[in-house]
Formats: sequence, structure tokens, C-alpha cells
Amino acid sequence: MNENAPYSRVENFGTDELDDARDQFNGQYLQGMAGVVSVLEMAIGNGVNSSTKGVSAAVASKIGANNASTRMGQTFFHGTDIDSARRLLRGETLDAAKAMAKKLDGPAGFYLTDSYDAAAYYYAARRSPGGVLEYTLSTEATKSLTAAGAKFGQTPLGNMHDLGNEFFIPIQAFELFNELRQAGQIVVRPR
Repeated sequence: MNENAPYSRVENFGTDELDDARDQFNGQYLQGMAGVVSVLEMAIGNGVNSSTKGVSAAVASKIGANNASTRMGQTFFHGTDIDSARRLLRGETLDAAKAMAKKLDGPAGFYLTDSYDAAAYYYAARRSPGGVLEYTLSTEATKSLTAAGAKFGQTPLGNMHDLGNEFFIPIQAFELFNELRQAGQIVVRPR
């Protein structure tokens, strides 16, 4: 890997066995943390002030409420600028106006790819400091989004070939995407 590449700081475990062990550990961690979310939800339901509801939603999204780790179907990546990455990690929902403003080519929407390198290329091509977020979608979330108009296709990166596939979420599916994320069917973390 080129040490000057914007994504060279990524940890590479190097073997499938280590990657599988990491994924198993993450799944066990998420299962345990789902209990924390249920306690927060109970506190909110018992009258804790309404300002904590946003905190609960953000926590639920980050740790995979409803035991989403046992239902995960596919992992995707999204390359974006640092400010957007931070907002998305804090639980910001997908927004049609922001998607329209950031549109480069193709239809406005939210683009995910199954290739980390393609996601890193996306923000590097904009010549802005950026990062890559990892989106893990449950099988149910992927099916629901596809039924709502999301589409799989080849990642269009000009002369760069074989950099995976994209999963395009059209603006009309943003509300569903946001609901699935809030429900723990979509888990986002930095990569």
C-alpha cells in the first residue's frame, strides 16, 4: 500500500482468520451493548427529559441496538469529507438538500461501495481531507432499501477498474434508510 495514499493509515489485519476473529468479537460486544440501549430506552420511557432521546438514538445507532450484529448481511463503505463523516457518526440523518448540494455526477442520493479503496478514492478525488465510514446493513435493511428503489451496480471510477460495486440509495429512500439506522438495522462506524 502506498504510504502517501490518503487511506494508508488503515489497519490491515492481514488474514481472514484475524478478520473473522475481529468480527466475532465486535458481534459479541454489540450484543452486550444492546442491553445498555434498552436501559436508556427504559429511562426515557419513565420520564427522563426529552433532550436525552437524541442521545439514546445516537447510542443505539453506534452500538447496534436490537442485536443487529446477529442479522448483518453486508458491509459497505462511504468516503466523505471530515465534517460530513463526523456528523454522520454522531447520528445525523441523510438529507435530500445536502445530497443535492454535494452531487457530482449521476443522480442525487447516497452512495455506498463494497470496496474500501473506491470509497477512499472518492474523497481523495475531491482533494479534501476525508475519511471512510463503514456501513453494515442487515439483510432485512438491504432488502427493504432495494424494494424502495436502492440499486446495486458497478462503481464508476473512470480508469480505475475492478474496484467493487456500489449500492445507491436514492433520495426517496432516505427516510427509510434513517428509520432502519435508528432501529439498529444499519450500523455506522469509522474505518
